[in-house]
Amino acid sequence: MLGADDGSTTGFQPLELHPGFSKDMFIYDTRDNYWHSVGQAPVSCAAIPMVEWKQRFVIPSGELRLGVRFPQVWAVVPEY
Repeated sequence: MLGADDGSTTGFQPLELHPGFSKDMFIYDTRDNYWHSVGQAPVSCAAIPMVEWKQRFVIPSGELRLGVRFPQVWAVVPEY
């Protein structure tokens, strides 16, 4: 999981000063039933569609903070 809204800024006002979403990245271990922290993304992001393509995870845009989208497309290569 790359970034997310952890709910800590719910109802934040004024919206234009919203601090942005978490940069934390996690991977879920199904055997241990546990989320492991694996570092931070270069920018905060939420509301992200992510698809697997050519052994990468492609992230076409996302939300930096409420109502502010970023125009980049990222490709993440997982390290297993």
